[in-house]
Amino acid sequence: YDPDRCAVGTIRYTMMNDANTRMNAFQGGQTDCINLGADQMDQAEQLGIHTESYVDNGNWYIQFNTQKTDKGLDNANIRRGLGMAIDTQSLCDNILRNGSVPATGLVPTTITGANGEKYRDAVGDVISYNAEEAKKAFEQGLQETGLKAEDVKLSLLCDDSDASQKVAQFFQAQWSENLGIDVEITPQQFKSRLDSMDSGDFDIVFAGWAPDYNDAMTYLDMFMKDNGNNYGKYDNPEYDSLLEQAMSEQDAAKRQELLAQAEELVTKTDAAVYPVYFSSCSYAVSDKVQDMTRTGFQEFDFTDAAD
Repeated sequence: YDPDRCAVGTIRYTMMNDANTRMNAFQGGQTDCINLGADQMDQAEQLGIHTESYVDNGNWYIQFNTQKTDKGLDNANIRRGLGMAIDTQSLCDNILRNGSVPATGLVPTTITGANGEKYRDAVGDVISYNAEEAKKAFEQGLQETGLKAEDVKLSLLCDDSDASQKVAQFFQAQWSENLGIDVEITPQQFKSRLDSMDSGDFDIVFAGWAPDYNDAMTYLDMFMKDNGNNYGKYDNPEYDSLLEQAMSEQDAAKRQELLAQAEELVTKTDAAVYPVYFSSCSYAVSDKVQDMTRTGFQEFDFTDAAD
């Protein structure tokens, strides 16, 4: 809106899936800002590179293809078992190591709720890791579907980046240890992953969402029957009704209660989507760049020049 004050004429984004390639480019001066994975955070600390981090409002989750009846994914107990079997605290502490925290629902901790209170603080936790309950739910789902554990041949779709594949491998190990099943990992380039999701060519997909606006609805309406992001084809009229009521409800507290009911329904009761972690972003920025601001709703704001 004020072009005369913009000191940077051109900003160039370079796509680098490999974290080590990004670090090498940063050290060599080929790029001025990079996102950091856990290993690169350790490396940056050893090299004395200054790093920053911020809560980016992202929610990373596993979404189930509820149409895969032959693999038991139409069964809520099987889905719930797969979700609860993941030790999200261990994932955050040992794999991510970037400030991300275990997800306790679909809506991250920073999102505003009713009457000036954060939504997550007001609503509380909806889901959590529980290996024992996961095993019980999974076995109950097998009984309900007539399947045996060895019949559950699943594939996990994820991005082909180093970070995404490490998370997928963690899921794979957790499902083997806690449920006794082997899940194949299918990494794809981002665009190909989206194409596979859009065509329904997946069993389980590891994906994430960043908010379009500061309200719980931006996470919850994704899984309404006719929403384009409802790749798993979740279909529960009660869920849609709760959100439709919330869309017209003028009382903030009553609206939030409707949203909370919907959140519990899709994640805990039906387990069509299972939140894994609320993400934080760590990055390094060159000394050449001054006054750059990054937040969950302001991803990049270059307010001064790079030499």
